[in-house]
Amino acid sequence: MAQLFRRVVAGNRYIKIILDFVAVILGFFVALSLRFELSLPTEQASRLLLCLPLLILVFYLFNSLMGIYAGRWKYASFDELLNLSSAGSLSTVSIFLGTLLIPRARSYLPISVSVIGPIISLFVMGFIRLQYRLFGELRLRGGEGKGKKVLLVGAGEAGEMVARDMLRHPEYGYYPEAFVDDDPAKRNLILQGVPVMGNRKDIPTLVLSLDIDEIFITVPSLEGEELRAIVSICEQTDAPIKILPPLVKMAGRRISAFSVRELRADDLLGREPFQVDVRAVADTFSGCSVLITGGSGSIGSRLAHHVASFGPSKVILLDNNESGLFEVEGDLKRSFPEMPFEIIMADIRDESRIRRIFHRHKPDYVFHTAASKHVPMMELHPTEAVKNNILGTKILADAARANSCRGFLFFSSIKAEKPDNIMGVTKNVAERLLYFLNEDGGCRFASFRLGNVLGTRGSVTTVFEKLIRKGGPITLTHPDASRYFLTIDEASLMVIQACVMARGGEIFFPDMGKPVKIKDLAESMIGILRPEQDIEFVITGLRPGERIQEELLLPVDLVKPTEHQRIFRLDYHFKDREEFNRVVSSLLDAAMNNEENEVKRLLAQLAPHYKPRLNMEEAEEERETHQA
Repeated sequence: MAQLFRRVVAGNRYIKIILDFVAVILGFFVALSLRFELSLPTEQASRLLLCLPLLILVFYLFNSLMGIYAGRWKYASFDELLNLSSAGSLSTVSIFLGTLLIPRARSYLPISVSVIGPIISLFVMGFIRLQYRLFGELRLRGGEGKGKKVLLVGAGEAGEMVARDMLRHPEYGYYPEAFVDDDPAKRNLILQGVPVMGNRKDIPTLVLSLDIDEIFITVPSLEGEELRAIVSICEQTDAPIKILPPLVKMAGRRISAFSVRELRADDLLGREPFQVDVRAVADTFSGCSVLITGGSGSIGSRLAHHVASFGPSKVILLDNNESGLFEVEGDLKRSFPEMPFEIIMADIRDESRIRRIFHRHKPDYVFHTAASKHVPMMELHPTEAVKNNILGTKILADAARANSCRGFLFFSSIKAEKPDNIMGVTKNVAERLLYFLNEDGGCRFASFRLGNVLGTRGSVTTVFEKLIRKGGPITLTHPDASRYFLTIDEASLMVIQACVMARGGEIFFPDMGKPVKIKDLAESMIGILRPEQDIEFVITGLRPGERIQEELLLPVDLVKPTEHQRIFRLDYHFKDREEFNRVVSSLLDAAMNNEENEVKRLLAQLAPHYKPRLNMEEAEEERETHQA
């Protein structure tokens, strides 16, 4: 019956008006009885009845003027109550002035009743609305106590929103049992009916005493050392840990229980979320077409999401991975149903195909993420590394310039500085290739050197996760191996910002922070995924082209700041373009002929720090051919 009443009231504004009429009648009769010490003289009551239609009309006019009957009581909020108070105040003043100024009005409506009556009426109206919402909230929370018990770390606004959402949706299967917060002022508070029972140090005790099933860290502003400290305390329990990520706030989405996700290794890196210059980025990409190579990859697909949020006219994803493109297309169309996406399956080394694509679509900006990037694999297949990283880049760059692209940003690597492996050398050569092409004018070519990006296919965290879920062992190349890391979102936003800043010829690189020991990263992941299990480490030794410690090796005198404090540029001025082009031409010919040793020799000629290890079988074949 109560539910039926709620539905009738929610969908019928006339019922709401009638309830307010009842509130006015009740308010004035109560005020009149108070005026006569809780008695109600018949004559005064009769006179009040004569005034009631006018009193009701005054309230109705001011309530309508303030939009009181436009909102739904289900969503009755502070703003609606504020509007109701404003309407009530106007009604009170109008009735009081009318009683005061109209001759003989006081014989029908005493002065005291003209003030007290509207106040009581306003109170009754507000009370009806709040009770309506309260009953609705209680109905939504009908499943209290059911589902997994959750301990919420952080009793701020975000934590309260997550708790409220869980209480209103018991079908999620979660129930907020308690909060912990380090703010002493919040101790013993009750938020949404959930008590604040301590601080971070109390987490292990509360998990045991309250029989907690999961821990939600609901402080989006947490980062670095503080987050790792809290996670370390949570790992003393057997409860799985989830987190409300910082990007929930950055993206402006409504915080809910669905905003909480599994804790990932990149959450523990301690890197602050990267902030783009939103206005500059929107001004650059709004209404423009953007082409992303490697569009089905981890970075390419995430980059497409970020670019799409800045209002381009079209986003074109190019890749040779059929299944990957199919998955990414579906994901993007669900996230951006109004955005036109063009999905193109093509090989960046197919020159005629690339020319046709650029001629047809005329992209304004190109993000070139497609690459061969796994160091040990490229040591084994140097000709393929050259075809992908150098030839593919050259074909794309030539097509971009021929079709008047505005900007072209190449995804390079920090391994391109003084490179000593195939992957690093090919990236270094591609950087210089674009630098020289930029001298011809037209399209603005620039490069961005990225570190290791966590969460990409084949990245160390992806490999570790598979091994940990299988129960181990975890393989490490060296117990002291360390690397510089970025997150996928951080890398994507950085290159977008760099593309906006590029004037042509730059080599950008990010503030990489501090290197992270691979073993420490693996131990953190074990604590997240299998805290109860003792997983073995196996040391396999360094693979071809790898170092124990990754060094940036940047020439300090060439490092220059940019408009963004977390992005820098290298002030290189390359020379001998003709000689460079001659060697690159020979290199590409050797790669197309699959002459592995010749490719290595020419790469060493282009990058002196690279010391090639020649394929002895191929060298023997070359000698035999030469002797014959």
